[in-house]
Amino acid sequence: SREAFQSALQISPDRLEAQEGLDTSFVMELEAEFADELESLNREAKKRVSEGDYPGAQKIYDQMLERSPKNDRIRNARAFVRSWQGNYEGAESDFLTVIGAHPKTSSAYTGLGYTFAWSGQYEEAKSRFREALEIDPRDVDARKGLADTCLWQGNTKEALTILHQMIQDFPKDADLYLDLARVQLAERNPHGAIHSYRKALEIDPSEKIAIQGIKDIKNVPSVVDFDVWGSYTRSTSNRAGFRRSRIGWRPKENLQLWFRIDNSLSLDIPSIAAERKNFPSYHIGSALRWMDRFTTSFEIGMRRLPRGIRQTIMSFDQDIRLPYDVHLRTGTTLGPRSLGRSDFGVYEALNIPLHKRLRVEPAFYYSKGEGPYENEKTFVLSAQSLLMKGITLSGGFGYGNAHYQNSDLSGPLWSGYVLTSVPLFKGNRLFFLYRREDPAVAHTYDAFETGVSVQFPKS
Repeated sequence: SREAFQSALQISPDRLEAQEGLDTSFVMELEAEFADELESLNREAKKRVSEGDYPGAQKIYDQMLERSPKNDRIRNARAFVRSWQGNYEGAESDFLTVIGAHPKTSSAYTGLGYTFAWSGQYEEAKSRFREALEIDPRDVDARKGLADTCLWQGNTKEALTILHQMIQDFPKDADLYLDLARVQLAERNPHGAIHSYRKALEIDPSEKIAIQGIKDIKNVPSVVDFDVWGSYTRSTSNRAGFRRSRIGWRPKENLQLWFRIDNSLSLDIPSIAAERKNFPSYHIGSALRWMDRFTTSFEIGMRRLPRGIRQTIMSFDQDIRLPYDVHLRTGTTLGPRSLGRSDFGVYEALNIPLHKRLRVEPAFYYSKGEGPYENEKTFVLSAQSLLMKGITLSGGFGYGNAHYQNSDLSGPLWSGYVLTSVPLFKGNRLFFLYRREDPAVAHTYDAFETGVSVQFPKS
C-alpha cells in the first residue's frame, strides 16, 4: 500500500488523501514491529500532554523515535511538545524535517508558525500559517494561529477580519467566539466581548470561559490606587523629603479620576531648597477612554510661588492608539500667574513596540518664554522594557536648547533618567528612579527617588 500512496503523490502532489495514506503506512509498518508497545507509549504520551507534563511526553516520543526514526507523525508530535516547552530551536528542527519529507503536511506548517510566533518572530509565523492555509484553506488551527499572531503584533483589525471570516465558515465553533471576545477585549470593546461570549454560550451553555468572562466584564471592580514618593536631590543645596503623592479612583472601566500633590519645585530649585521652604502644587484630573482608541486627559492645579505669586496650571493630553499598538501622544500645558506672565508648553510623542517586551518613545517638547523669541526645545528618546517576573526597566535621554534675551539663561540643556519597577503583591509595586538634570536656568542636580504604589480593589 505504501508504494501505491507514493505513486499517487508523484502523479498529484497536492492530494491530501494520498499524503495521509502515506503517513498512515508509516504507522502501520511501525505497528507491525511492536504494535502493543506503540499503542501503550502513544496513549501514555497523550496522557502526559493532557496533564501538562511536556518533559515526560517528550521522553516517550524520544523513545518511539529511537525505535522508528523515520516516523514523521511521531516527530511532528514531538515538535509540538518541544515548542510548548520553549525549545523553539528543537521544535523548528523537527517541523522542518517533517516538512522536508512530507511538504503537504499542513499541521507541521501550523506548528512551525506557532513556534515562530511564541519566539517573537511574527512575520515568519504569519508566512508559515499562510503556507498551511495554501495546503488546506479550512485548517482551523492555522487560521487561529494567524489571528493570534496579528493580535500579538497589536494588529487587532486583521485579527478581527480573520475571526469573522472563520465564524462565517464555522458558525457552530464556540472556541472561535472565545477568540473573538479576547480580541475585542484587547480592542477595549467590552460590549462586543459580552456579545461574543453569549454567542459561545448559545452553542455550548456550559462553556466556563464564556460564563466567567461575562462576570469579569460586568463586575469590573472600582479600584482606588495610592502612591507616594520620597526623594533626595543633590545640588548646590542638598535636600531630602516628600516629593509627590497621588490618589486615584476608577468608577468605571474607561474612566479615571485623581487628586495629586507635587512638591518637586521645593526639592529641585536650589534657592528654594536652601531656605527649606515648601511650595507644593495641588491638582485634580480625569482621563476618559472613548471609541476604544482615544484617551483624553485633563488636569487643573494651583500652586504658590516665592514672593507671593500664585499660578494656575492646566494641562490637556490626548492618546491615540494606532494600528500595531502604536500610540500617538500629544498635549499642552498652560500656567497663568497672578502677575500676568504665563507659562506655555506642548509636546508630541510616538510610543512604538519593537518587541512584545520592548517599546521606544521619541518625543519633542517645546515651552514658550515671556519674550517673542524666548523658548526651550528638547528632544527625548526613551525606552521601556519588561524583564523577568514582572520587573520593568525604563530609561531615557533628553537634549535641547534654551533661548532667552538674558544670555545667562540661554544655552544647552540635557537630562537623563533610569526607572525600575518591582512588583510586590496584588498589583502593588515599588519604584526606584534616578534623574540627572542640567537646565539652562539653574545648576545641575541629581535626584534619587523611591515610590510605592498600592491598589485597593473593591471587594
